[in-house]
Amino acid sequence: MIGLASFGQDATPSDKAPKSTKTLPEWRGHRTGMALSLNAQGLEMKFQIDLMVGPKEGTDQLTWTLVYDGDPGKSERPYLLTTINAARGRFAIDQQNSIVLVATLIGNALSTRFFCGFFRLEGRL
Repeated sequence: MIGLASFGQDATPSDKAPKSTKTLPEWRGHRTGMALSLNAQGLEMKFQIDLMVGPKEGTDQLTWTLVYDGDPGKSERPYLLTTINAARGRFAIDQQNSIVLVATLIGNALSTRFFCGFFRLEGRL
């Protein structure tokens, strides 16, 4: 299950990003699941999400493609994943449009916190 929920903390990057993702080779492949959009009243929306992770040719980054499929339609988001600090479980998801989300590996889940308009969101994969 992949969830998106309002959250009250910010993620602020403090590390420079070396170009390495050698710590996440087991994440390569294609996964499908259901995503939940939650608000203060509970479930707002449920939709299918696909995550495709693979090597980016000529680099040690990983491609990180999300495909959302639900009532609003289908949307593909091609991102890049880079290691910031493997020892601390810190990664960067580059949306390739000047937006880079800092992500933290907690257990086996990659967690991000970010703003979308006036909303603070958390994503866990």
